[in-house]
Amino acid sequence: MKKALLIVSMVAIVAIAGSMIYYFVFFKTEQAREQLRLEEVKIKQEQNAKTQNLLSRKAAITELDNWRAEADYFAYEEYKSKWNFQCEQLNKPADSSLPKNIAKELESWLDKEKNIIAEEYKAKLDAIIKQYD
Repeated sequence: MKKALLIVSMVAIVAIAGSMIYYFVFFKTEQAREQLRLEEVKIKQEQNAKTQNLLSRKAAITELDNWRAEADYFAYEEYKSKWNFQCEQLNKPADSSLPKNIAKELESWLDKEKNIIAEEYKAKLDAIIKQYD
């Protein structure tokens, strides 16, 4: 009877030891590997999100730069149109010199337009920066 009890105890100890070895060597190790894989996926997703954010920000700034160039162009075209209208009123050919007071008034108008465009550009740029931070 003692021998049988000893054999059963030995088998139980071997079974428990085998279970513990399996748990710590194989199961826990695989769990740790899976956790590492999940963390790698999460890091890659975060990097992709940051990259997409930067690309979107760059596209928005490029679009804004194009808007500003176009606004500056139209302001200058309007300035030229006003200049030529004044030339026409004075019976001069287009792009002729104008009296100083008229020329200064038109230049002042162009400066104001450029300042309005610059202020609007800055406000839009700040909004873009805020949106993508």
